[in-house]
Formats: sequence, C-alpha cells, structure tokens
Amino acid sequence: ARWAESSNRDLFLGLWRPAKDRDPRAAAITFRSEVCDLLKPGPAEVRLAAIDAALRLEVDSASPALAQVFKDKSAGTALRAASLKALGRFKYSGLGPILKSAADDPDGEVRKVAGTLQAKLTPADSLNVLLRMLESGDVAEKQSALEMLGSMENKAVDPVLMMWLDRATSGKAPRELQKEILEAAA
Repeated sequence: ARWAESSNRDLFLGLWRPAKDRDPRAAAITFRSEVCDLLKPGPAEVRLAAIDAALRLEVDSASPALAQVFKDKSAGTALRAASLKALGRFKYSGLGPILKSAADDPDGEVRKVAGTLQAKLTPADSLNVLLRMLESGDVAEKQSALEMLGSMENKAVDPVLMMWLDRATSGKAPRELQKEILEAAA
C-alpha cells in the first residue's frame, strides 16, 4: 500500500540508495483485480490489510465487496467497522441503507462509526443522529457524539451542550464523559 513512497534504503543489503517515487497507479491497477478475492472470507488480518491497501491506493471499485464484508455479521467488529469507514471514504452509492442498518447494529463500535459517518455525510441529520447516540449509546458512542457536537458550528448544538454541562457540574453526568463534555463546551 506504500508503493508510491519508496524507501531510500535497500531492503536486502541495508545500503542507502535513494530511489525516485513510484507512480501509485501501477499498483492500483494490479490491486484492483485482486482486491475482491482478498476481501472474501479468510483471515481477518488479510482482509483488514486489503481494506487498508484499497484506501491508500484509492481503489473505490472495491466498494461492493466492502459492502458485503460489512453485511456479514460473522465478520469481526474491526473488520466491519473498517469496511464501513472505507465505504464512507469512497462515498459508496449504497451507503444510505447501510448506515441505517448500522445505526441499529448490536455492536457498539459499528454504531459509533455509523454515527460519525452519518454526521459527516448528512450534516442536516447529524444533530438527530448525535442525540440518539447520546441517549441510547454506550460510553464510547457518547464520547464520540460529544466530540462531534463540540466541533459543530450549528447553533442548535448549544442547548444540548449546556444541558450536558449542567449535568456535569451537578454530578449527574457519568465520570467517563466529563472530559468530553468540558472539551465540547469550551
């Protein structure tokens, strides 16, 4: 995946031999024909590396295979979350229904990634998504939602942050969220 950034050190002899940067298109063209096979069920490490390589080489033709990886409930959390992030980065045309199903996923990490993507891709609906994460999410989702609320420029966010700040100062907010509440309100 680091094809374009060639090392100046000879990997066999250890000598310093500066080399010119390579064109990543050659690696992307070759990888494009293999990525779908690498994303099929197999070792999770291989599949995660394939997702990483697809992102680095910008091989968006892997999107349908990534969607299948995400839909496979037997795939691990890391694999499903990485495929969802990649689909968001590639702006996959079928991402809307995938995000809706991910928002109700039993896995908290998948819901967190889905909420983050939803907030970035559809800013108009982001406040509703973040409020849902704050009310029904686990601690990690709530932390992520507070961080995103703090970075938003929307005036509708202020009352929500004030409510959470009041909870923090009165001791009603969970201790795990107090740092994020203070940073979001700052």
